[in-house]
Amino acid sequence: MKEILSKINHFRVDRHFRVARVWSNDTLKKYADYFSGEIVNVSGWEDKDKTGGVYQEYFINADKYFITNFGNHAEASGQKEQIVLDLEKPIEQDLKERFDIVYNHTTLEHTFDVRTTFSNLCQMARDAVIIVVPFAQIHHSTEAFKDYWRFTPCAIERLFNISNYTLVVCEHNNNFNAATYLFCIGIRDDMLYKYKDFSKCDTTALPVVGRWIGSKLMSIVKGSK
Repeated sequence: MKEILSKINHFRVDRHFRVARVWSNDTLKKYADYFSGEIVNVSGWEDKDKTGGVYQEYFINADKYFITNFGNHAEASGQKEQIVLDLEKPIEQDLKERFDIVYNHTTLEHTFDVRTTFSNLCQMARDAVIIVVPFAQIHHSTEAFKDYWRFTPCAIERLFNISNYTLVVCEHNNNFNAATYLFCIGIRDDMLYKYKDFSKCDTTALPVVGRWIGSKLMSIVKGSK
């Protein structure tokens, strides 16, 4: 019985994260072909998409592809060629506008100085920044891997605006009892002319994010008033 309960619990925890990961990967596939040039996966670990592939395969129009990691994570990733980068410190001059596209998946919640981190991502890009961040998910952290923040569409829009970017894509999954991710694309204001298929995203018109969280239905199921 204990073994069965353990397997059920493992499935539930795995599902909490896996559903959102599969969704964000599928969403990236919708947009990746729009972007080309030099592309970097920031804090990309081994570049694995956790569904059997690597993110480099998504960006079929990339001329060059790079990965950054930091500290022990850089050593443990096993990547032979990678850029060592601490996102919470101002980036070096040679990394400013170094890449055409900056991609980053679920890192911002693990950096305490999120304003500096977000600014660095924007400064590194010549054209666009693609990010995936949690709107809601269970807490997950270790001593070396803290978990500080959750993000709303309005927060992402404001962070992009501060760096003179326009938010052009903001989508989210909405699965019961699973993490809710935001998938967002910001394009530099002076580069919008290159991306005529995109226009400013109106965050006030988005469907309600995480509609089941804290709903009356859930309160009834839990037996609370």
